[in-house]
Amino acid sequence: MNSLRPLDLIVIGIYFAAVAGIGFWFARRQNSTEAYFAARRSVPHWAMGLSMFATIISSITFIAYPGAAFKGNWNQLVPGFMAVGVLLVLGTSLVSFFRHAVRMSAYEYFEKRFGYGARAYSALAFIAGHFSKMGFVLFTITAAICGMTGWDKYYVIAGVGFVTVLYTLIGGLEAVIWTEVLQGIVKLIGIVVVIGVLISIMPGGATAAFHLAQQNHKFDLGSFNFDLTANGNFWVMLLYGGFWYLQKYGADQTLVQRYLAAKSDRDALKGVALGAGLCLPAWTAFMLIGTLLWAFYQLSGEALPAHLIAADGKIISDEVFPYFLTTKIPAGLAGIFMAALISAAMSTMASDLNCLSAVCVEDYYRKIFPNSIDRQRIFVGKVIVAIWACGTPPTATRGLNLTSMKASGLASPVFSIWKR
Repeated sequence: MNSLRPLDLIVIGIYFAAVAGIGFWFARRQNSTEAYFAARRSVPHWAMGLSMFATIISSITFIAYPGAAFKGNWNQLVPGFMAVGVLLVLGTSLVSFFRHAVRMSAYEYFEKRFGYGARAYSALAFIAGHFSKMGFVLFTITAAICGMTGWDKYYVIAGVGFVTVLYTLIGGLEAVIWTEVLQGIVKLIGIVVVIGVLISIMPGGATAAFHLAQQNHKFDLGSFNFDLTANGNFWVMLLYGGFWYLQKYGADQTLVQRYLAAKSDRDALKGVALGAGLCLPAWTAFMLIGTLLWAFYQLSGEALPAHLIAADGKIISDEVFPYFLTTKIPAGLAGIFMAALISAAMSTMASDLNCLSAVCVEDYYRKIFPNSIDRQRIFVGKVIVAIWACGTPPTATRGLNLTSMKASGLASPVFSIWKR
């Protein structure tokens, strides 16, 4: 398919108009750093939870999880269990601690405890990690959309990037959170649409698909032998997930900023719980999509095109899902899922841009210019959003082809989980 059908384009156009409208709606309220970086500390818990869900479920998740399940089993889902596990053990203390220990930046406490050097270093590490991630997220959505539609990659980058930067720059964290509420809903609808289509066209129905998958151990979570050297070991993946989510909840500005935006400690904790509670079923649903895709092509006997077969004769699993979307999803419904895919990239990028701006202003600019006023800090924050945004497209277009990315190891399922 060289282009989307008119109804699909209309759905995508409505989505873009909606997120831009939210940005303009909140633009007039950005009169303090409290509003621009902390959403006036007035976000209800359900909106905070949907915002966290939308931020974590990125465009990489949309491609990597179905690809991993199509190729193997559900072992890559295991780290996600600890998104809930860490929250149950440490959630209450972490959320309450940050809401009372810092004003705007997660790294303020490092200065209180270890001195400004520790704060500056931690903030710099956050900036480097999340700036590089934005390029990778934009790369992933561009590669997927271009492969599905035949559109020029630079138009995709320009269109998605412009709208994302627009509502982030003018609307601050309030616009980011409320667009993520919309984006989270769109993602959930997109997931349901694809699973529904897969089951409806499955030869023999869902029963045949689940039976075949069970026979071939497609639902396995990895070896349960306590061997920490074994590849794909359940306990290794669980341990990895524990450390990953411990640092996410305890040292990542994108989540700490959500804690600070909530109305109260109780609302913040409820929001975090809702976000984690939505992520695990969503990750499971993406794994299910990959398994159902595998079962569909096994049961139907339909051959995959030559461009999905690598030189060694193996199927390029990460590209099967985009191919399915372009050939099997009805008009209109394909537009919904395309909007969900675009929203996955936009929500992650918008959250990162606002957090990068907050860290630069609070951890560096405010330290260098302690007598600066709110109006100056907001202006600098917006300039920083624009600067980071300008640097993202080059990082996304550098070496923009899926084959070279895979050759470098960047498209591996574990890397995709680490980057989501």
